[in-house]
Amino acid sequence: METAIIFSLDWPSAVPAALFLSAATSVVMAGIMLRRSQRVEVDWFAMFLLLCAVWSAGYALEMITPRLEDKMTWIKVEYVGLCLGPLFYAASIFRLFSSGRYPSRKGLFWLSVVPVLMLVAMCTNEWHGLMYRNIYVLTVHGIGVVGKERGPAYFVTIAYEYSLLLTATVAAARILLRHGGPVFRRQGLTLLAGMTIPWLANIVFVVRGATEIDFGPIAITFSALLLSHGLFRLGMFDLVPAARDAVFDGLRTPVLVVDRLGRVADVNTAARSLCVRDAVIGEPWQAVWGCLDGCPAGMPLSVDGRYRVTAGDRTYDLQCQPVAYGTGGGNGHGGAILTLHDVTPFILAERANHEREQALATLHQLKDTLFTIIAHDLRGPFNAVFGVIDTLRDEDMTAAERAELLERLSASSHSTLELLDNLLEWARFQSGRLQFRPEAVVMDEFLEEKLGPWETTVHQKRVTLCREVAPGVSLWADRALLGVIVHNLVSNALKFTPRGGVVTVGASVSADGALVWVRDTGIGMNEGTRTALFMETPVRSRPGTEGESGSGFGLVVCRDFAKRHGGRIEVESAPQKGTCFKVRLPPQNRQPSANAA
Repeated sequence: METAIIFSLDWPSAVPAALFLSAATSVVMAGIMLRRSQRVEVDWFAMFLLLCAVWSAGYALEMITPRLEDKMTWIKVEYVGLCLGPLFYAASIFRLFSSGRYPSRKGLFWLSVVPVLMLVAMCTNEWHGLMYRNIYVLTVHGIGVVGKERGPAYFVTIAYEYSLLLTATVAAARILLRHGGPVFRRQGLTLLAGMTIPWLANIVFVVRGATEIDFGPIAITFSALLLSHGLFRLGMFDLVPAARDAVFDGLRTPVLVVDRLGRVADVNTAARSLCVRDAVIGEPWQAVWGCLDGCPAGMPLSVDGRYRVTAGDRTYDLQCQPVAYGTGGGNGHGGAILTLHDVTPFILAERANHEREQALATLHQLKDTLFTIIAHDLRGPFNAVFGVIDTLRDEDMTAAERAELLERLSASSHSTLELLDNLLEWARFQSGRLQFRPEAVVMDEFLEEKLGPWETTVHQKRVTLCREVAPGVSLWADRALLGVIVHNLVSNALKFTPRGGVVTVGASVSADGALVWVRDTGIGMNEGTRTALFMETPVRSRPGTEGESGSGFGLVVCRDFAKRHGGRIEVESAPQKGTCFKVRLPPQNRQPSANAA
C-alpha cells in the first residue's frame, strides 16, 4: 500500500516543488545567520547555504525546462553551487574551529583554484567535453533530466569536493566530540547530521549513475531543519569550542593540561611564552617548563598542591589541580591542570614592607643611639665647662692656674663641638638627607687643605704631622664625606700620640681601588679594644695621652661613610706600637651611584 502511494505521487510537480522549497529554506536560514552574527565564519556558512539554494533552484529549473539547450544552461547554474559550496563550507568549519586563524586569505585563494577551474570547465564543456559527453534528454518518473556520459573533469571535481567536505567534517567532529559535555555533543551531532545528509544523498546519486534523480538538494531541506534546531534551541555559533579556545588562549595565567603520565595535552598562549621548546604536546611538562627554578622533581599530579617557583626575575605559585574522570566526577586519575600565578607584585610588596620595617627599626635604633650619646657624652663636657667657669670665678686664683683652666675649657669645648658635628653628619646620613656626590679628589691638595687647621694642636702637643701622597694622585670619592673621615682619624691619632710622636696621613691608587691611611706612633690598643671600636652603640672612648676626652663615635661615622662609598675601614694596632687605620675604596666603576640609597 505504501509503495503504491509513493509511486502515485505527481513526480513532475512534487520534485521541483520540493527543490524550490529546499532553496527557499536555505535562503531563509542564510538570512537569519547573516542577521544574527557578525562573525566571518558564520557569513561564509551562510554563503554555503545560498550556494546550496542556487544548486536546488537550478536543478528544479533543469527539470521543468523542456529544451536540452536550456537544461544545460541551468546545469551550469547548478555548478556554481556545486563547485563553490563545498569551498565555503570547509572554510567556515576550519575558521570556526581554529578561533579565526585558518584559512588565511592566501590559503583560501589556493583552496579555490580547483573549484574555479572546474566551474570554467563546465561553462566551456561544449568546446572540449571534459566534463560531460553524449548529452541527451532522459525521462525519469515522468521528469525530463539530462542524461550524459561523465568525463575526466567530472571525476576530478567529485574527488576534490568530497575530499574537502570530508576533511572539514572529520575535523569538526573530532573537535566537537573531543571536548565533551552535553552541549558540545548535541551541537556536534546536530552540525554533523545537518551537513552530511545532503552530501550522502549526492554520493548515492553519483554511485547509482546519471539515470536517477539527484535527491541531494531535497536533503538540504532536512539539513535546514536540523540547523534551525541548532540555531534556536542549542545556540549554535554562540557556544562552540572556538569560544573555549578564545577563553583558554585569552587567559593571562599560564596553563598546562597534562595527562596522568605528566605529558602535555594542551597549552595556552601564556604558557607557551615560558616553554623552552616549540613542540610541547606529548612532552613531559618538566621539560616544557624547563626555565622554572624550584619545580619539585617528583611532584604528584593526583593531589592538590602549590609550589613556589621562579623564572628569571619573576616569582610564581605553581598550582596542581588533579582532574578526575568517571560518573559524577569519579575517582579515577585522568591528569592535572597546572597553572602559574604571578606573585611577583606581592613578593615585591612584602619586600617593600620588610624594608620599611627595617628602616623604622633603624630610626628607632638611631634615636636610642643619639639619646645614649647625649646622655653620656654631651652632659660630661658641659658639666666640665660649668665646673671650669665656676672655678674661674675664684679671685684668689693665680694667672698660671687661670691659663691652665682656660686651656682645659678650650679643649673641652672643641671636643664637644666635634662630637656635635659628628652627630649631625651621622644623623643626616642615617636619615638619607646627606646626599652622596662622588667626584675626582686630588689628594695632595685635599690633605693640605684638611690638615692645615691642625697646626695649632700639633704645635701645642709637639707632634709631627706628615703627608705621604704622590703629586697628582686622584681618588673618586665624595669630598665632604672623605673630609669627615680624614678629620676623625687624624683627631683620633693626635689624641693617642704622645709628645714627640709622628702622625702620617697618606693615599695611593691601584687597579684594585684607592687606599687612605692614618698611621701614628701612639699608645696602640689591644684586641678587645679593636673589636669594640665599630659597634653600633660605641663604648666610651679612653682618655688621650694628655687627658683628652672623646666618645668613640667618630670611628662609627668613619665606618658608615666608608660603606657609603662601597668600601671598608680596617685597623692594625698593638699596645705601645702605634695604630694604623686604613680606608679602602673601590674603583670608580664599582662604587655605588650618586642616586643609590
